Amino acid sequence: MPSRASPRSPSAHLVNNIHVPADLTFLFTIKDLSPNYAVQEVQSAGQFWLPPNIHNAYQSEAEKLYRWVGGRITRITNEEGANREIFDAATVFSQMPVTPHLLAVNIDAEREDVSDHPPGWRTLSFDHVPVNGDPRRTYASIVDLGEEAQIAGPGSPRIIGSLLPSVYDYVQTIDENNWPIPPEKDHAGLIGSLPVLLALAAFSAPPGLVDQAFDRSVRPGTWVPHSFQGGHISERGMVVTVYLDLSRPKQSTRLLLNHLQNGGYGPFYGP
Repeated sequence: MPSRASPRSPSAHLVNNIHVPADLTFLFTIKDLSPNYAVQEVQSAGQFWLPPNIHNAYQSEAEKLYRWVGGRITRITNEEGANREIFDAATVFSQMPVTPHLLAVNIDAEREDVSDHPPGWRTLSFDHVPVNGDPRRTYASIVDLGEEAQIAGPGSPRIIGSLLPSVYDYVQTIDENNWPIPPEKDHAGLIGSLPVLLALAAFSAPPGLVDQAFDRSVRPGTWVPHSFQGGHISERGMVVTVYLDLSRPKQSTRLLLNHLQNGGYGPFYGP
């Protein structure tokens, strides 16, 4: 459990009574991808269109480099982020207009063949993780092969649709008399794969407005909806790679980032 301090302390942001250190930091890049069908023909599996599964079947844009510090994101130059080490990566593709699902794989699909990483492309899935042992309050943790297709309880309107596609929201069930059955759990926010969590924010806006979406909407432990048009465009893809910031070795470690993505500082995006 992280150390506690006064809510007025300049060294921490208070999120659900858990402090996110204001100097906790990492770097990340976003690289936009599109399929190159001259190399590999379009594939499908059931309702899903599948991105290529070989690394040279993509066209990419230049990477953009960002710094996350205490829940805020800023664009930085390559010189400012030159001293870095890979922590994790994921490639994410929109399935619009066929379905609002997102497909992901936990590699840079332009550097490695997806076919070498079974089961390959898969829709976002979650593990439901109790908050501090409370079975009622549950994080939705985005993981490689989660046991759940939706979050554990109804998501808030500012998250569902704005950040997380509505297909991943809690599904209301009814009894034999067609009365709604109250959910057994409350959704406590999103945690899990940092690259995918950042991709969700990037997909919330068109490609040309991602920086503005980060600036307006990403906050410590929460998400503030913006007014931009959604960015779930047909065949839009991106690689998000998270790095340790070696220029700040005490504030950017594997231990700290694992603690962050596992909910140790509260939700990455609160409910």
